[in-house]
Amino acid sequence: DIVRVAKRVCPGLKRNVHLMMTNPDLYIDAFAEAGAQTIQIHVEADCDIAAALKQIKSRGIETGLVLRPQTAPTAALPYLELCDEVLFMTVNPGYGGQKFMPEVLPHIQEFTQSIKSTRFENLTVMVDGGINAQTALNAAQAGANAFVAGSFLFKAEDMKRTIASLRHSLRERGICLHISGIKLPIERVLQRAGELPENGASAPDPLLHLYRTDAEALAAFQHPAMQR
Repeated sequence: DIVRVAKRVCPGLKRNVHLMMTNPDLYIDAFAEAGAQTIQIHVEADCDIAAALKQIKSRGIETGLVLRPQTAPTAALPYLELCDEVLFMTVNPGYGGQKFMPEVLPHIQEFTQSIKSTRFENLTVMVDGGINAQTALNAAQAGANAFVAGSFLFKAEDMKRTIASLRHSLRERGICLHISGIKLPIERVLQRAGELPENGASAPDPLLHLYRTDAEALAAFQHPAMQR
């Protein structure tokens, strides 16, 4: 339902859905029909990863493979033929506002070095978790080329200026920034859809984002807009 609302209210924004769940293969078709344009699944998921990625591609949707901070980067290598992007989590999955985990940087560096001078060297290497001006630079220097930012941008007084400043800072160091995604809280989507007043009560789970769409969490989400 969140994806459908986003498609209707923000049709110009790419709908990249991160299925942070044990059995994403059971929900791929539902999210595809709702309007997802990229679907990311975890390499640690309890399903046939290759089959799930093929299922996503069969719907004409881009694929992403996600690695938790503790997962070795080599875990992604067998699936690169089926991936449009690889996402390294730099926080433990579950909630926003966590601190960046620098111990993931060697994983990113190892992975990007392993695909250098191969047909996968232009693969999107994304980072999600604790992204700010300094951690984006650190991740970029390790080889990341796309970033997902949430708290850093939504807490900024001027989001546009913050993004511009971040781009400028990285360009000075020869790095071209690509903001892959801004995690969008449910309240923002519902407000744009007219389902929640701008100054009204918050949705029950403000940490559920478009990039963090978990079907099990949606099932428990009680806002009336989610029951349609």
